[in-house]
Amino acid sequence: MPDQQQKTIGIIGGGQLARMLCIKAHEMGVPCYVLSEHKDDPAAQLCQYWVQGDTTDVDTVLQFLASIDILTFESEFVPEAVLTRIARESQEVAPSCDLMLRIQDRLYQKELLQKHGIATADFIAVAGPELRKQLAQDKRVFKSRRNGYDGKGTLLSHTATEEDVDAFIDQYPDGFIS
Repeated sequence: MPDQQQKTIGIIGGGQLARMLCIKAHEMGVPCYVLSEHKDDPAAQLCQYWVQGDTTDVDTVLQFLASIDILTFESEFVPEAVLTRIARESQEVAPSCDLMLRIQDRLYQKELLQKHGIATADFIAVAGPELRKQLAQDKRVFKSRRNGYDGKGTLLSHTATEEDVDAFIDQYPDGFIS
């Protein structure tokens, strides 16, 4: 176990970013805990204090919080119920749970970049019925506002069928950006 005087960092999620954080924490002599589901997750393979568990389960996350001092996240895909409970536990969290909830929305991300003058691809906000009109106008890339990454939650207008559009709207009802 780590020195009781040393603050411990906990990471929810065990992917590649968590692995890089663990490596850097180790180099700095900072104990690092990782909560992830699988022993073959990238961070689990090298983290001395790996905890197996469901990162979307509130009770599992609360148990994990008891073993750490500072919490961070491997990705923004943390359920709202989990973030809400973490925020109530007065845990030192970076980034804050409020910010995590906001950055889960890719439209918010784009608007924030634009607000601060940071270059980003042009975009417009569209929702279900408006998507059909936009698809008819020209070739565009539509992305879900939430839960999309690496091509997941993306629809290419020039290759989409009506069935593709219907399925996309059903799966991602909260709006889209292009």
